Amino acid sequence: MSLVKSILVTLCIVVMFNIPVSFAENNSSTRIEVIVGMGVRPPFLNLSEKSGAGIEILAVMNAVQQQFFFVHKEVPSKRRVQAIDEAWVDTIMWDNAAWGWQTLDMVSSTPLVNSKDVYIALKQENRGQNFFDDFSTEKIAMVNGFHYKFANFETDIKKLKQRFSLSVVRTEEAVLKMILAERAEVGVVSETALNWFLIRYPQHRSTILVSEKYDTAYSRNFLLPSNGIINIEDINNILKVADSKGLLAPIYNKYGLKKPPFPH
Repeated sequence: MSLVKSILVTLCIVVMFNIPVSFAENNSSTRIEVIVGMGVRPPFLNLSEKSGAGIEILAVMNAVQQQFFFVHKEVPSKRRVQAIDEAWVDTIMWDNAAWGWQTLDMVSSTPLVNSKDVYIALKQENRGQNFFDDFSTEKIAMVNGFHYKFANFETDIKKLKQRFSLSVVRTEEAVLKMILAERAEVGVVSETALNWFLIRYPQHRSTILVSEKYDTAYSRNFLLPSNGIINIEDINNILKVADSKGLLAPIYNKYGLKKPPFPH
């Protein structure tokens, strides 16, 4: 997203929530610009790269303080570590320190969301929860570059295709559509992506079977290098202020996300 678009989004949030911040105070030229990397993953960042919960949260974070100005940059999942290592971005949003960051000294913010990855399939007669007990011989839809417990957290597609029959796609929404189109038998999606999909397409609530067991449970956070231009205390404090003003809850509700506590 360009700087101009980031400013416009921030101003829209200011007007929407009646935040008493002047245009001069929101002028990014007087602030430290923080480039925030995030991958296309609805509802955090939608395919247009111009909307999503992440963009709206950054706009609120811009509106409640005058020291930093957060601008989002789309980063492919497989380029996240490189993006930080080569300073394409200053921080990564909606990530977890356990997901391939072992080579860098990274610190995590308070959780932005807690979620689980679950298995899905089309509802069929005589198909119940036991269908998910062993699906290793079924066609599986999954997102390229994501870490899954059923695959021992391996992300090398060539290795995975030696063990499973896979349909590898770019987003979790594509996984859902593969299942609905009967192009795969089992899919793996996060509860966050599933909830967002069903908010927009409620007619599919009766057609998708969701596993009661889950693949993994995790939090999604801001991750940043320990020697970055912004520290983790700054990010946590900005989130705390935004939440205390009641600005985060409407965004979480809009996108079907469960808002975690941001200690006040």
